[in-house]
Amino acid sequence: MAEKSGLSRRRHSTERAVAIDAFNELLAYICNSAYHPENVVIPTFLEVFRQYSLPKSILSGNGAQFSGFKQSCTQFERLLMELDILPIHGRMKHPQTQGKIERFHRTMNQELLKHVTMHDIDDACEQFRLWRQKYNNVRPHEALGMKTPAEVYIPSDRQLPEKSSRGSTAESTR
Repeated sequence: MAEKSGLSRRRHSTERAVAIDAFNELLAYICNSAYHPENVVIPTFLEVFRQYSLPKSILSGNGAQFSGFKQSCTQFERLLMELDILPIHGRMKHPQTQGKIERFHRTMNQELLKHVTMHDIDDACEQFRLWRQKYNNVRPHEALGMKTPAEVYIPSDRQLPEKSSRGSTAESTR
């Protein structure tokens, strides 16, 4: 899910891309980007797929980068279908569907964003990387019986293919 954020909480409008495993709360990816959301989503998810393997489905919001309701499919939806990943979209005007990501953003704001100043994109990515390590490997989660996400995470056995069924490489979709 990509969302707008203010670098240094005031200046530099950026996009923050976040990917969380729905079953064990593993934070797979988080980074700020100066690019428009449509340019962040596919590279973000390809990186997540390379590192953590392919899920069976992805629940996303209804932003233009995720969902092409009236204009056929987005590039993101086509990529997911090509990789045999079911794209699922939250109900319109129903934030409860995205409750886990909304709760995650609250936690991130309380534990990280209120306490650090990010000076540029590289600094933001480093701050997020350090916090992601803590979130996944150190910080116990009540919903996981006080275990860390890394303790309960079981990766999929479906790997990102070098070449897709249409002949394009995952690398060329970056």
